[in-house]
Amino acid sequence: MSSNSKTLFIVEDNPADTLHYLRLLDEVKHDFKTIETSTTLADACERMSQQPPLCCLLDYNLPDGSALSFLELLKTKFENGLCPIIVITGQEDTETAVKLMQHGAQDYLVKQKLDAEQLLRVIQHSIQTWQLQRQLNHLALYDPLTSLVNRTLFIDRLIQMFEAGKRNLRPFALLYIDIDYFKAVNDNYGHEAGDCMLKSMAEQLLANMRSTDTAARLGGDEFSVLLPDISEAKAHHFSHKLVQALTLDLPWKDGFISIAPSIGLACYPSRADSYQEFMREADFALYRAKNNGRGQYSAFNKAMETETRQLTQLSSALPKVLLNQRLQIAYQPIIDVSTLAVDSIEALVRWKFKQNWISPEKIIELVLERRLSESFHQWLFENTIQQLSDWQRSAPDLSLALNLPANICHDAKLLNQLLSVLKDTSIDPQKITVEVTETHMMQYPDETKLRLKTLADFGVQISIDDFGTGYSSMQYLASLPCDTLKIDRQFFMDLNTNERNAQIIEAITALSHRLGLKVIAEGIETAELLQAATEFGCDYAQGYWLGAPVITQQEFSAFCVESKRQGDRLIAKV
Repeated sequence: MSSNSKTLFIVEDNPADTLHYLRLLDEVKHDFKTIETSTTLADACERMSQQPPLCCLLDYNLPDGSALSFLELLKTKFENGLCPIIVITGQEDTETAVKLMQHGAQDYLVKQKLDAEQLLRVIQHSIQTWQLQRQLNHLALYDPLTSLVNRTLFIDRLIQMFEAGKRNLRPFALLYIDIDYFKAVNDNYGHEAGDCMLKSMAEQLLANMRSTDTAARLGGDEFSVLLPDISEAKAHHFSHKLVQALTLDLPWKDGFISIAPSIGLACYPSRADSYQEFMREADFALYRAKNNGRGQYSAFNKAMETETRQLTQLSSALPKVLLNQRLQIAYQPIIDVSTLAVDSIEALVRWKFKQNWISPEKIIELVLERRLSESFHQWLFENTIQQLSDWQRSAPDLSLALNLPANICHDAKLLNQLLSVLKDTSIDPQKITVEVTETHMMQYPDETKLRLKTLADFGVQISIDDFGTGYSSMQYLASLPCDTLKIDRQFFMDLNTNERNAQIIEAITALSHRLGLKVIAEGIETAELLQAATEFGCDYAQGYWLGAPVITQQEFSAFCVESKRQGDRLIAKV
């Protein structure tokens, strides 16, 4: 639904007040071609729905309801909002202003204090912020290169379909798709060729899907397709057809680049008890397709269940590993871009199992599955805070960032564990930052707000991690006691190959600074990216160019040297 970029809509039942706003607007130079008015919410909603204006001035009290009820109605009818709305009221009330902002108002003005310059300034600021926010919201849900939905929105739809499948026994299917030898194409032909290949894959996916299906780019060359209301036999037929459709010769310069996919298929009903297990089935099927020679599809079946034994072994081993404190913690520096000094360290969990390093994401997943959150976090809090205390002897201003994607943001017990450990130490709570991933935060918005406020009241700093990958709104962030945002590393790592990333970073940084938040740039792996982060206005930076995660018990200065050395070694391997 497009808006009329030249229309201002005033919703006010008092003709004198409407005339007053019109006179104020006559005193300044504005860009509105037309100004429309209405005296009731019902009339305003109908007319604005047909043609959204560029901005709306809304009286707080109207004959058929309040501004809050109007904002609630718009939120129900229009998921992404309708236009920037500025509420004008007869009295100043901070509590009411906060409620309005939380319900979607862009700003709040008091009639008696209103002058022409202020009115114009607020309108212009609201329109600019609204447009930036809509851009960010769209970019947070759709892949900018292929225009397919991204991982966040795809997982949301998968969860809904899985729950509906359990309730109603409705069949559906999940496909995981990788482009065979994609890295070799990037290495041999360049990222431009790789991007062209990704776009071609997306076009072929859309051309072969039903309107009810969902295709997503999960990241890199990973795609996924969700097929609702489909039998297992038809899902097999579709997978076979898709392999053929995605196997093609892509014209490139004076020749062709051959493309072929590997596809993993999982069908519901299945033995999976959760959507995560169902995703794991599709992932295992994809692994089998690759092992069988690529360029084909493989469906998850009973025989493949034996391949899940490694996960079972990990799950069984974890309690003993945790009891014997055989997990390890690596620390990575976060740099102040203005001084290039280490401002803080982020703690990252490590586990070596049978000569293989288990990813932190897998560790957290297993911790939750085995209900070991309490013992795991007690170990994590005690060890990381003790390490900070040791290093603060030589670096008294050093801070610690705890990346806690587990239930810390809505589990009161875990939150109290952290506060209890802090109370037992001499560490200043302001030297502790809790990082909550944006995606997880938005799964439990109300609980998150409550728990984070408790932490903030105690003095703990709050950081939103991987920002840009979820779909939180700036209004929601404004209601949280946040201190910093970490821009997801992929935006910087793809900066040279995706021009839109610069616009995204600039928008996030500008909006964050308006909210009084500091910005951390992740994925800084070259001097050029560090320079870019500085020019974008980021306050801090993190990445291999500045230092890699290191498991160490060395003194702080030795840790910094070793972190930089390992970072340089990792960059040299790329």
